[in-house]
Amino acid sequence: MTQIQSNYSIPRIIAHALLRNKARIEDFKPSCIEIKGYFCDSKKLSGFEQAFRHPDDMPTFAFIATFRLVMQCISQSNIPSKLMGLIHLQSGFDISRKQNWLAPTDITVCLENAEQTEKGKLYTVVTTLKQSGEITLVNTNTFLDKARGYKPKANTDEAVEKQESIELGKPIAQLALSLKTAWQYARLSGDFNPIHLHPWLARKFGLKDVLIHGMFNAHYAVNEVLKLSQELPKHLLVSFNKPCFLPNQAYLRQYGDTNKYGLFSIDGNDRFIKLTMNDTE
Repeated sequence: MTQIQSNYSIPRIIAHALLRNKARIEDFKPSCIEIKGYFCDSKKLSGFEQAFRHPDDMPTFAFIATFRLVMQCISQSNIPSKLMGLIHLQSGFDISRKQNWLAPTDITVCLENAEQTEKGKLYTVVTTLKQSGEITLVNTNTFLDKARGYKPKANTDEAVEKQESIELGKPIAQLALSLKTAWQYARLSGDFNPIHLHPWLARKFGLKDVLIHGMFNAHYAVNEVLKLSQELPKHLLVSFNKPCFLPNQAYLRQYGDTNKYGLFSIDGNDRFIKLTMNDTE
């Protein structure tokens, strides 16, 4: 059942997160909220255009525009995990038609699935945007509440990755990342998670240092690829692979002549994100 709600304030979302009733993963129930006639904050629109390009031409902007609504939905759910501990694994964008961010948008956010896996608890959140009664974009995000002590095992994907690495071309673009970059993106996106901004707190969470927001890297990669081809893709998938600790250098490379790209460390040993863009159905 979908609940029609207004756009909650941050304090109200935090209050829901602290007071909500948690349930076992086996007793999970999907939850959906809908916000009608939503208008994106003008500062976010102008800030994103200054940092990357016009939001109408960047499907990934939908994540920033709806980030608070996603948190609003999850904060009212019965999942057993803490919101602060969730790791962003994937963000997929299915584009039906171009979004006009100056027009009102009806947004539905659904926490659709929760399951226990070897890695930990996996959650799927689907955000659907509609304008004039028609779907413009669907953003599907996967989050992980990592199990304590879990260590990835070798699998057949490693062989595929090695083969892809052999086919990597020269860097398409490169950028320098710093704590200043993280703070600029936090103010733009509204994501002030301390693991991105405060070295001391990041280490308290078990990290060696702060890391850049994964979606910042996603925006950067998509923007650079669109410079090569101005056509908006119909399907876009971002996989977040390894944390990009700060300060750092990142290099965008293409896998041969494919529609796949990776954002790598300077030595090529660490891939921070993998981007796949499809223009066909």
